[in-house]
Amino acid sequence: MINLQQIKDLEARVDTAVGLIERLRKENAALKGTLAGSQKKIKDLEALVRSFRDDQEEIEGIIVSTLTKLERLEDEVSDKPKEKAAQPAPAKEPQRQDAPAETAQPGGEGETKKGEDEELDIF
Repeated sequence: MINLQQIKDLEARVDTAVGLIERLRKENAALKGTLAGSQKKIKDLEALVRSFRDDQEEIEGIIVSTLTKLERLEDEVSDKPKEKAAQPAPAKEPQRQDAPAETAQPGGEGETKKGEDEELDIF
């Protein structure tokens, strides 16, 4: 038969179990709140990382585009001297001995010299 002491021991064990269950429920609720906050932070950080990646890809694209433009410009600049060297120099017209070598314009400024690539000598 069951005696009074066994009932009291059972009651103590049940009280202990109920206390443990309540404590674990509170801890579980706190952990769920922490988990929800952490998951929100993770989503925010993932969105930030995606934004940074998109910005980085855009920056890389701009850099590549700019470098390509600079490379084309460099090629054009380096090809110009080659083109000039490859083109024969314009033939100078032989001067007639009866024609004057220089032609002066009124005022003495802006003199041109024939045979010097038809450029104005203003300095």
